[in-house]
Amino acid sequence: FSHIFFAIRYALYYVDLTNFCLMPWSLPSRCSVAEVAVSASHLLAVTREREVFSWGSNSCGQLGHDDTTTCAVPRLVEHLNGKSIVKVRCSDDYSMFVSDNGLLLSCGSGRYGCLGHGSMRDCHKPRLVETMLQEDVADVAC
Repeated sequence: FSHIFFAIRYALYYVDLTNFCLMPWSLPSRCSVAEVAVSASHLLAVTREREVFSWGSNSCGQLGHDDTTTCAVPRLVEHLNGKSIVKVRCSDDYSMFVSDNGLLLSCGSGRYGCLGHGSMRDCHKPRLVETMLQEDVADVAC
């Protein structure tokens, strides 16, 4: 991406460095963005209401929508509803989510076992990282 992302009140904006202009991303009204994670292929945004939106490339299911369809605009990750996600992180082909009670979930490319699910299979919707259940996860890095 040749963009810089930032949130102001109820909007998420990006600075297009190619054309030097400020552009808004459309999110549902009254969503207050708390955090944004950016990779070379996709983006994640978590709101103060603890909802997660994702968009961009989805070749490995890294958007968490239970498919591999690329998404050009922010879309709610419905599989995370009720999970109270407070932190989001992303690599080029996978995503990680941390809940307010210390649970870790992941989706996307399972290459090299990076999802923590005990296999190298891709996962197209967020899945609990069971090996971390005994830990109170506060943050994660990709």
